[in-house]
Amino acid sequence: MKTKELSKQLKSYDIRSERGGKPTALTLCDVLALGDGETTGLTLTDALAVIKGHAPEGHDFQSDAPIKADPSINYQIHCAVFVLNACQVMSTSEDLTETLRTLQAEIADLDIPQVVLLTHVDKVCHAVQEDVKFVYSSRILQEKMQKAAEVVGLPVSYVLPVKNYSSELSVSCNTDILLLSAVNHILQAVDDAYEENHHPTPADASAEPPHLQNSTTSPVTF
Repeated sequence: MKTKELSKQLKSYDIRSERGGKPTALTLCDVLALGDGETTGLTLTDALAVIKGHAPEGHDFQSDAPIKADPSINYQIHCAVFVLNACQVMSTSEDLTETLRTLQAEIADLDIPQVVLLTHVDKVCHAVQEDVKFVYSSRILQEKMQKAAEVVGLPVSYVLPVKNYSSELSVSCNTDILLLSAVNHILQAVDDAYEENHHPTPADASAEPPHLQNSTTSPVTF
């Protein structure tokens, strides 16, 4: 869920290790933000169609024209990422909270890992604005993270704080550490989920996990 509606189409972004390099196994899929109900923003039906991999790339989301699920596409998402704005999380409406928790429960039934990205953390705490290394020691941020967890219905350990690049002209090491830590957490969640589902035998332990053979790890952001 993104608090400002930017994406109106299903769009995938290949992640590359360097400019002009080959795509890595990580692809991010961006979707329309969830709304307060089925008539505003992304609907639960469309969200689940995307997660199950039955939605075409570039689909134009419309509440009155649900996705015609196409099982032949079969591009399943491996991790669901809920994106919440730290500046707005405390005022999340009851309707949106209900929508988020319902979607979270549906995704859990599919055995797909989920995390929450809490963005704009530097906008709600002066200490973090001065230096993002204080993000985990800030009382204000701890309250925001707890609220984000309650809104989605996940443990607070699943909430990943990140700082957005906005007006900066150069990259920041500490900002990058938060972002890369979030990516690492997502990849680890995917890996753990497949490890649990496949239960490899000792004889197969040295072999490449089935999900890494000719596959792509694809988180989707809500």
